[in-house]
Amino acid sequence: MKKKKFLVVIIMVIAVLVTIIACDNQEVEEETTNSTQEFENNEEVEVDSEDVFKERAPDFTLIDLEGNEVTLSAYQGDKVVFLNFWASWCPPCRNEMSAMQRIYEQRQEEVKILAVNVRENKQKVRDFIEKEGYQFSILLDQKGEVASTYLVRGIPKTLIIDEKGLIRSEHIGALNKDQMNKLIDEALK
Repeated sequence: MKKKKFLVVIIMVIAVLVTIIACDNQEVEEETTNSTQEFENNEEVEVDSEDVFKERAPDFTLIDLEGNEVTLSAYQGDKVVFLNFWASWCPPCRNEMSAMQRIYEQRQEEVKILAVNVRENKQKVRDFIEKEGYQFSILLDQKGEVASTYLVRGIPKTLIIDEKGLIRSEHIGALNKDQMNKLIDEALK
C-alpha cells in the first residue's frame, strides 16, 4: 500500500513538472514568434526592422584569423556593418559566402563585413577561408558568447547595423547578393 501511494506521488510530481516545463516553453515560443516568423523547410526568414529593431547593437571584441582584436563599435560613425554568424559545416552559410565576397569587393568603402565563425577551431576556419579565397574579416567566436548575445539560434544569421550602431535588419537563412544589397541600401538611407 505504501508503495502504491509513493508511486502515485511520484507520478503526480512528474506530471506537475512536465506541465511547468511545457508552459515555460510556450512562453518562450510566444516571445520568439513576436520577433521572427518561422517557416518549414528552412525557408529564409526576414524580420522587418521597423517593427522589431530600434536598439543599439551590443558591442563586442573578437579575434580575427590574424590574431588582431576587432571591436564592433570601431565602425560606428564610419560604415554600415554586415554582421554574419556562420560555420564551415553549414551548407547555406558556405553558399552565401561568395555573394559576401562580391559585396566586399564592390562596397568595401561603405560596408564592413564581419563574418563571425561560431564555435569552430581556428585552423579549420583558416583552412576553409584560404581554400575559398575570401578576403573579408573573419572573426572567431569559439565559445559562442557573441552568438548568444545576438540570440543566434540558427545559422546563417545576418544583422545589418547602421552607421549609428543601431540594428536595422535581421535575416535568418542564406542571402543572395541582391538581398544583401537591398538590406545594405536600406541601412544607408
